[in-house]
Amino acid sequence: KMLSVSLFLTFLFAVQGHICSIYPPQRGSLSVSTPGDDSCYRRTPYCGGIPFDGKKTSFLAGQWVDLLVQQNLNHWYPQKPGHFDVRFSTNPDAEDWVLLKEWDDFPAFEMVVQTNFTVRVQLPATPTSHGVLRYRYLSNNPMENDHGTVFYNCADIELIANSAVFEPEAPKTDPKVGDYSCTSPKAWEAWGIETKANGFVNHHIYYDFTNKLIRWDRVGALESVVSTSLTTITNYTSEIEYLIDPNNQKCEKYGPDAIYPWGYGVGMSFTGVQNVGGDKLFNWENPSNGLKWSADSNCMPFFHYSQHSTTIFTGHKIGPIDPSVFKLPASCSTL
Repeated sequence: KMLSVSLFLTFLFAVQGHICSIYPPQRGSLSVSTPGDDSCYRRTPYCGGIPFDGKKTSFLAGQWVDLLVQQNLNHWYPQKPGHFDVRFSTNPDAEDWVLLKEWDDFPAFEMVVQTNFTVRVQLPATPTSHGVLRYRYLSNNPMENDHGTVFYNCADIELIANSAVFEPEAPKTDPKVGDYSCTSPKAWEAWGIETKANGFVNHHIYYDFTNKLIRWDRVGALESVVSTSLTTITNYTSEIEYLIDPNNQKCEKYGPDAIYPWGYGVGMSFTGVQNVGGDKLFNWENPSNGLKWSADSNCMPFFHYSQHSTTIFTGHKIGPIDPSVFKLPASCSTL
């Protein structure tokens, strides 16, 4: 999946899902069991045309809260990295929005990845019977420019008057100690074990940047309710990503974004080097989104961390990949 993030996959032809508000619940329908769900695909300000249905979540005015937001698909664009923001308004039609928080997009090295972010914000101190939280994913990715490159969602809340005093919290500091970036070899494979709240997922990645091919096998505690095994085979030349369910012998297609080199540094702060087991580990993190990465001296993935999962990579093999690895199964032959 990856980037040590929670992965939710299904089989759909049209790729649509991009950002959802899980808590507080977003306006209208909400489903994050699969990527591509219509409830996460809203392309017009400020809530995709979904009318207010009278449902609100109550908070104390001035309260610090942890919002739970999901990036429903990853559209990392290294030439101009995108970001997310959440803003508040009591008069959204007037475009009167107060910024509560911004955080950076990141390279998941795979488009079909769903990532949960816990976003801590302080709500405005003025009570109101109805306010709107607006979420945006500003991807900047030209391959997503069917209705612009921004994705929207919103949640309705009320702020209740109270006598409590909520003090500001100290901002996170950037742990950057210098500038260092690296790019992995052009062909390699590796295994990974991901730890999540609902169990473990075993990963096997085949990476062939020269021929623009990536295969990613996942087995274990997937979020899918129909299978515990999933393989993606992406051909970036033909611009087709095949999602294969080996358990049920199913295959469907996505349209991936452009391939980019597997590497570390862009959109990350370099935090230093560690000596581990006779090798050096190079470390990065991004305080804005809570993600951390480690790579070995060959710039191969070693450790990926997010707020909701951790992945450790082992068994690295650098060198050409057998072309048969990317052969499609019979279940894909009719697509």
